[in-house]
Formats: sequence, structure tokens, C-alpha cells
Amino acid sequence: MRADAERNREKIINAASNLFNDVGTSVSLNEIAAHADVGIATLLRRFPSKQAIIEEVFARDLDFWLDSAGEARRSGSPGLTFLNLTRTLLANQARHPHCADLLVHAFLRSDRFAERRETFRADVEFLIRRGVEEGEIYPDTTWSDLVLLIESAGALALLDPHHAEEKIFHLLEHFERSFKIRVN
Repeated sequence: MRADAERNREKIINAASNLFNDVGTSVSLNEIAAHADVGIATLLRRFPSKQAIIEEVFARDLDFWLDSAGEARRSGSPGLTFLNLTRTLLANQARHPHCADLLVHAFLRSDRFAERRETFRADVEFLIRRGVEEGEIYPDTTWSDLVLLIESAGALALLDPHHAEEKIFHLLEHFERSFKIRVN
């Protein structure tokens, strides 16, 4: 790819990421092009649809999620590690409210991320199984619980971005009490 084409591509991705952070993925292609300071034709040469831009922005964020899950899988106490992984993911959502839209539109629905989605899921399920086997996590805790929590946190971030972190961590406190086995 030519250097100017690559610069335009990066400008588009950065502009889209910033707009998604500010207002979500409902922004138009024209808004993205204007914020990137490129014409709509330039944008469409690089990305044939808004979904393509959404997926590219999410691909960058996804590396963070996968790295976190992979590290958690190799860590010590599965209960504490599961909680720390969850906190890391939710803190990322609080800082980047667009993750809620991207999680649904790109990660959970796109074939492009099928392999990476399964890697993340396998790491989380392994961690939960270890936690259940070691008596640190309730046996009925599942991957779906984490997905539901992430989606809920995303909704909180989108509804009230100025207080997202406070509300998300309050939600996490309830989640923590529901998955941990209490030792008397």
C-alpha cells in the first residue's frame, strides 16, 4: 500500500475510534470521513462499509482482550485471576464505551473474529473450570455470565459515560459476590 494510502487508512481508523468512543457506532460514514479529514470516496476505497470500519477498530481493541485472557489462563488462583480478568475487561469498557457496540457487532457476530472469539472463550472457560475444580468459583458460573456482565457494563458505559467506571465497578461487586464460593 502506498504511504499516503496507509496514512489515510490510519486517519480513518483513528477518527472512527474517537467517534465510536464519543457517540457509539451510530455515526455516519460522512461523519467519519469529515473527522478523518478525507473525502467520502477515499474512505469508501479503504472501507467498503461501516461494518468494515467497526471491525477494524475492534480488531485493535481485541488484542488487549485476548492478551488479558491468555495471561489469566496461565496465572495462579483461578478465582482471583477470573475476577482480575473481569476487572481488566470492565475497566477497558469504562474507558472505551464503544466496546459495547463493537462487542456485539464485531466480536460476537462477525465471522472475521470467529477464531479469536473461540480462543478468548476457551481461555475463559478453562479459567472457570479450574476455579470450579479448586473450589474458588461456583459450579454454575459460565462463559455466558461473563458475556452478560460485559454487555451490561457496556450498556452502563453508553448510557452514562461520565459515571461509567463507578457504575460498572458497582455491578462488578455484585457479580463477584455471585460467583465466589465463600469460606466460613
